[in-house]
Amino acid sequence: NNNNNNNNNNAQVLLGIFFASKDICQMTFAPLAGLLTARTSSHLSLLLSLLGLALATLLFADATTFRGLLFARGAQGAASAAVLCGGMSLIAETHEGRLRGRAMGAAQTGLALGLLCGPLIGGLSFERLGRVRTFRLAAAILGANALGMVGLMGLGSGEGEAEMVSLQHTKESGLDVRKGAVTTTTTTATNAKERSVRSLLENTKALLANRDILAVSLATLTIHAAVRVIKPISQVVLDEEFGVTMVNRSFIISIATVAYFLTTPIAGYWCDANYGTDDET
Repeated sequence: NNNNNNNNNNAQVLLGIFFASKDICQMTFAPLAGLLTARTSSHLSLLLSLLGLALATLLFADATTFRGLLFARGAQGAASAAVLCGGMSLIAETHEGRLRGRAMGAAQTGLALGLLCGPLIGGLSFERLGRVRTFRLAAAILGANALGMVGLMGLGSGEGEAEMVSLQHTKESGLDVRKGAVTTTTTTATNAKERSVRSLLENTKALLANRDILAVSLATLTIHAAVRVIKPISQVVLDEEFGVTMVNRSFIISIATVAYFLTTPIAGYWCDANYGTDDET
């Protein structure tokens, strides 16, 4: 009995570590994802994150040890950080201040819809297809999503195209090796890089000194910490104490997602009504 209790306790600890690994990696890689988005574009950040999620999902399919599953879960968290940064950046770029709350609410509603359908479909697929085929199917869906994003957003246009036009114009202006302009070009690029680094440091300090941002960050931390504590515990309780199957557990978890799905648009409209402003102001 003591051995069984110890094994159960160890299993619960490992389950908690498994769930926490995604959030730890997501928190760790979020600043890097922000840098990637700022230095490239929100389109590219989203595309890379989708491909990263697809690879992480394939790792889940082929993992045969707890370490392998833990690594896949961490990779999933790192890739999801870029999804959040790229997605929020894209909304900020394409919507003026007075409409961003609604736009983010709509985006979060789509996220909630995925969270609502994912566990249900995943639970059914797991029982009928098994773990390997289920994860490979999810990876294929992510790959198709990435291809669809390329078609819809057109990575060949926008900022990337503007940079190519600027580069071509530079070449046509005679700034080449033969005219001895390599030093000038290199110096200009170095100065621009230094200004970018200084601007990044200044913006980071300003964000950390902003009380409103700190308050929102603290509230977000508290809410997500409470949710992350409940999630692994509920899985253990439903399995060990009530013997609930994978599909039924998915239905139970979806109750919270339904509430999230219904409230996010309302929260978006409320934010626009109370805090939305024009970018010029």
